[in-house]
Amino acid sequence: MLSELTNEKKPLNKGRRNLSNLLIATMERNNILPDDLVEDILLRLTIRDLLRLRCVSKEWCALIDNPRFIRKVYMLRYSIGKVDESMPHFVMDMTYNKFSLLYTPQGESITLDLTADLERDSKAVINIGRDQFHIECNGCVNGIICLTWERRKSNLAKDSFLALWNPATREFKTVVYPHYIHYSYDFRYKVFGFDSLSNDFKVLGQYLNRATSGYDAYYELYSVKGNSWKRIKNPPYFLDFYGTDGYLNGVYYWITELKPIDEWPWPLVIVSFNFSSEVFKVSDAPNDIVSRVLSFPVQTKITLYKESLALVICHQVQGNTLYNIDIWVVTEFDDCESPVVMATLIYNRTISCRKRYICPDNKNEW
Repeated sequence: MLSELTNEKKPLNKGRRNLSNLLIATMERNNILPDDLVEDILLRLTIRDLLRLRCVSKEWCALIDNPRFIRKVYMLRYSIGKVDESMPHFVMDMTYNKFSLLYTPQGESITLDLTADLERDSKAVINIGRDQFHIECNGCVNGIICLTWERRKSNLAKDSFLALWNPATREFKTVVYPHYIHYSYDFRYKVFGFDSLSNDFKVLGQYLNRATSGYDAYYELYSVKGNSWKRIKNPPYFLDFYGTDGYLNGVYYWITELKPIDEWPWPLVIVSFNFSSEVFKVSDAPNDIVSRVLSFPVQTKITLYKESLALVICHQVQGNTLYNIDIWVVTEFDDCESPVVMATLIYNRTISCRKRYICPDNKNEW
């Protein structure tokens, strides 16, 4: 069972090691602990200890492999990580195919290189050197990393595949692309998410017709539990997914334009895909944001800000010398037939074009 990513490269906590040894000693003395107490103790152990304890008994193995227990472990670690700001962030250098984890405990930046780990874990499955592939990250959810492996100097779909990788447990699973309906279609876009209702990881993919100048696409959804792809219903409009996106609570979000419709400029919308209901939703962007987009040549991005969906709008003012930056936090989605996203402006600043990075959390810029 794929489980969550934890701080496995840190030194083991002495208290957790003592808990693990206490459990084993209790079993050796034939002492019986209540099931709820055993589960409570196991929840506090590292993934490395949990994997070691799977061999103690069939009952413990079944408990540790249970999706409900895995979810509990993740939620506990996540809540602790939010408090001490120690949740790791997966970082990928696409230029050099390098992978790392970034920790920021108490403001200190710690980077752990995962490149050698990926090389080790993928070797048992892929008999071709990693340098023969171009690798892209399609998302990191609950510690599972979804990667696209595309064979260099090859345009054949059979030479590319997806991989699901868990650095904590060293599990590495390859996923073949779904069968295309015609050779003119390319498997262009993939996003990764988690269905909390069925405890299932899923991958959404878009097949785009490269032989037409129009907007022709269809969509496939992969289920890890079922180990299979299936065709899903297309959204009402063609969706251009090339841009920034955000994943939050089992839903993927994009900000994009509706194409093609009989008006110009094309409307700016927020598209969402729910991995549980397996349904697309198209929502109108907030009117204040639309008015800015219509008034200036802007860059509009979607991202996450403090566990909320956020929209970032940047446009030039006074020629090329200054930038105006707005950050809007989405407060709610209306569920009526013509949904409109509600957002609140939390940040507005005009900065010099030499200052490329901003920190909305404080007054510092660099």
